[in-house]
Amino acid sequence: MSDKYFWQLIFIKYTQDNKRVFYPNFFSNGYFITSEEQMINYRKYGNKFFIVCLFLLYLMFKLKLIKLLLKLHLVNFWYLLIILGIIILAGIIYNIAVEKIIFRYSPKIEEKFWENNKENTEFILQTAGSFILFIGLLAGFIYLCLKLITQWYLFIAAIIGIVIICWLYDKNQKGRINEYVSTLEYTALSSYSKEAIQKLSQDNFSEKSNPYKIIENAEAYMPDLLAYFIRNYNYTYENEIKNIDKYISELKIFNESLYEKDIPEDEHLKIIEEEFLPNFECINAQE
Repeated sequence: MSDKYFWQLIFIKYTQDNKRVFYPNFFSNGYFITSEEQMINYRKYGNKFFIVCLFLLYLMFKLKLIKLLLKLHLVNFWYLLIILGIIILAGIIYNIAVEKIIFRYSPKIEEKFWENNKENTEFILQTAGSFILFIGLLAGFIYLCLKLITQWYLFIAAIIGIVIICWLYDKNQKGRINEYVSTLEYTALSSYSKEAIQKLSQDNFSEKSNPYKIIENAEAYMPDLLAYFIRNYNYTYENEIKNIDKYISELKIFNESLYEKDIPEDEHLKIIEEEFLPNFECINAQE
């Protein structure tokens, strides 16, 4: 199982019909992802400007260049604020432009996510509420420790206890989010696989082939393939989209070859299980 994070529920949201909607920010109504390439491109380019600026700023602080510039009176504090403001403004314009370029062919949904999928909304609000409650209780506990504990060894024991409590809470939350997001992704991948197999019927098949039987064979092992993706620790949604397409394409070619060799149709599944499936390599299994 791959590690899942809370931001995935915030920015990649799942509608009731298992479609994925991408929200570049909290003020966006969201875009239906018509291609996984769009998501990859947005991750790659959408925040690149800010990432580069933050890295340069960090580098300047690390090398004490800002301190040197201030000391030499080459710049002052107000100049730095103006430069930072210009960078933020340029970053906002850049992000809006990149968003429009990448999602220019995607239909933008009008309905807010909060009205779109009650189950997801409840999970997000429960998780956020749980975190706020935990922080409140933790702050109260720390306050009591500071007020009541006088011996140093009890204070150290309290610190160790706080660290353990934080670790257990973090582990529990990660497990909940991991399980929930994996469930969402599984249903979304199932939805995608059904559409991909339906598109297979529009492909060209060899003259000897039985397209309906090939499609039926592709459907037969899809649940096992999806189950493998969920069990695979390094799986990512984008990779599994590619794996599904690869599986359907390669199985079609392999199944067509069985027809070309005049092998009886009732033997095809057995041969697929013995020869094709054990040799089918997923993309992320090779990485």
